[in-house]
Amino acid sequence: MISGIGCSRFGDLLETPELKGMSIQELTASAVKEALDDAGLTGQDVDAVFAGNAMVHSSQVPGTYSQLSKWTGT
Repeated sequence: MISGIGCSRFGDLLETPELKGMSIQELTASAVKEALDDAGLTGQDVDAVFAGNAMVHSSQVPGTYSQLSKWTGT
C-alpha cells in the first residue's frame, strides 16, 4: 500500500543552490519526510525501513538506512 509520495530534488549537487553540499542520505531523508507529510504520518507510524541503492558510485556509502531512520524519526 502506498500512503504518501515524496521525491528528491534534481540537479547538480555542486551547482544547484538548493542542493549544494547535500549528501545522498539528506536528499533521501527529504523525500521521505515529504512522503510522510503527504500521508499525514510521522516516523513513529512506520514499522520498518528498507533502503536500496542502484548507483554504483554510492553503493558502498555506509549507514544510509541508519541515517535515514535517524533523520526521519522511524
